Amino acid sequence: VQVHANLVVPRLAQARGPGELELPVSARDAEFVQAYARLSKRKHELVLGFPWEHEETLVYELPEGFRVVRAPESRAIETPFGRMSLQIENTNGTHVEVKARLTVHRHRLPPADYPAFRRFLGEVDQALG
Repeated sequence: VQVHANLVVPRLAQARGPGELELPVSARDAEFVQAYARLSKRKHELVLGFPWEHEETLVYELPEGFRVVRAPESRAIETPFGRMSLQIENTNGTHVEVKARLTVHRHRLPPADYPAFRRFLGEVDQALG
């Protein structure tokens, strides 16, 4: 399933100080641990249903007079369970493009693999948060 949408959101950013806004790097909350690996350990296999992928691109056109002061570093995480990439392109100081992709390769995880899978999702949450 692919969903393409163009949105105008009047209050997307949060004010952080005089003349400063903080913009999110993802349209969804970074809560992958909460959603997929809530328990600290498991006795039985975790079954996610199927391998899956989440990809999104956010494009910010900053208003006149605004500019990017700092942006997070692009990042990649690669594990046996999946991969995550975050790319941030600041082309001219007022146009920012954020691309995030999360792929989960495995849909069945034995209890022995669960802690490492949970750490992977925690790293993803941290990168997207």
